[in-house]
Amino acid sequence: MSSTVTPLIHTSILENSSVKTSPETIHETKVSIKNSTLILRKILILLILTSIQMQMPRVLKESKMPNTKVSRLFHYGGLAIGLGAGALSESIRRATGVSDAKNRLVNKLSRMRGAALKLGQMLSIQDPLEKLILKVQDSANYMPNWQMEKIMLAELGQNWRENFSYFDSTPIAAASIGQVHSAELASNKMKLAIKVQYPGIVASIDSDLDNLRTLIKVSNLLPRGLYLDNTIKVARKELLWETDYIREAECVEKFQTLLKNDKNFVVPQVVKELSTKMVLVCERMMGEPLTHAVVYDQELRDQIELIDFGASRSFDNTFIDHYLKILKSAAKSDREGCAYYSEQIGFLTGYESEVMKNAHVDSILTLGEPFTTPIYDFSKQTITNRVRNLIPTMLKYRLTPPPDETYSLHRKLSGAFLLCAKLGSRVRCRKLLEEVIGEI
Repeated sequence: MSSTVTPLIHTSILENSSVKTSPETIHETKVSIKNSTLILRKILILLILTSIQMQMPRVLKESKMPNTKVSRLFHYGGLAIGLGAGALSESIRRATGVSDAKNRLVNKLSRMRGAALKLGQMLSIQDPLEKLILKVQDSANYMPNWQMEKIMLAELGQNWRENFSYFDSTPIAAASIGQVHSAELASNKMKLAIKVQYPGIVASIDSDLDNLRTLIKVSNLLPRGLYLDNTIKVARKELLWETDYIREAECVEKFQTLLKNDKNFVVPQVVKELSTKMVLVCERMMGEPLTHAVVYDQELRDQIELIDFGASRSFDNTFIDHYLKILKSAAKSDREGCAYYSEQIGFLTGYESEVMKNAHVDSILTLGEPFTTPIYDFSKQTITNRVRNLIPTMLKYRLTPPPDETYSLHRKLSGAFLLCAKLGSRVRCRKLLEEVIGEI
């Protein structure tokens, strides 16, 4: 039997954001090897920024999605050339306090979506550029109506609209892999959220990731400790999962079973007969982001709706057992236990220097602090800054990439941690852990 990670909670952690970067002086008008690092740095920043935004985009723009390898390669090439050609004028704009580099990058990447945003999301876990990321202005493109209609026709047939008493052709949300339309089921008037996948996403995954690998490696920007090739391997696997809407529908039903007796969670109903690999039809959840919940009474705040099950996954028992033993060791401030089980699970090889081993164990003990006390006050946490200070050492001295399972798991855990910090939550973390593993 395997364990399952929870889906994305209906929440928004980053709001009203923008980008600030340190000014650089441009000495040449020509695109050159000298300024290629600057160009790739901007590309990486926006890959990360666009991907970590969880809030519904404020402005949606219609734009044909590039759905062939040639058209997507054109956009990657145009991105680098456009940034280089605009370098001189950009330095002038900086002098006057006006910058459009962010807009150029967001506009281009919002058309690419798919693998570009997934890789940026994964790199943001241990992002050496994090100090440059203060806020992000969200932007998103959606397919023109004719492109959306073509997909719906191919997936649901000539008379697909007859299944709905209402279907809004303008999407209510657009993300990296698909867009969401509101509708109403003709048979029972159920309010629906229909996710329609962009064309060519699956076919472009390999070429997109290869193009991104080339861009990043040419820049020589990322440290060796990020293990780019392994990150890309995991990104490819997760992208294939997330582009399979039949798999996502099965995950929704799995969580319905797991949470059927829990009154605190609501899981949407799937309309299976209208769902395919590229179209997912679900009951629409009408709640508010969790970050807005602080103004509501407790009874309303106790009800949480779960959406977006595409990134759900299972873990084998061996991984879960070792991971829980790491958490238990951290809760007991057991340095030897943290190191031993880190080797068992694959964080360490056993041949690391003392500097690396100590930094790794220090990071685990720091992250485990919420489990060391009966009630942990997230509003007073200093964990984020302390772990951030350890990251350069771990990137420099690590000998192996982290276990593949932890890429997605740690994104979920970090999201929950940041949410608790934003809400100023006081949580009985130790009690929750003991309910799973027994007395610490």
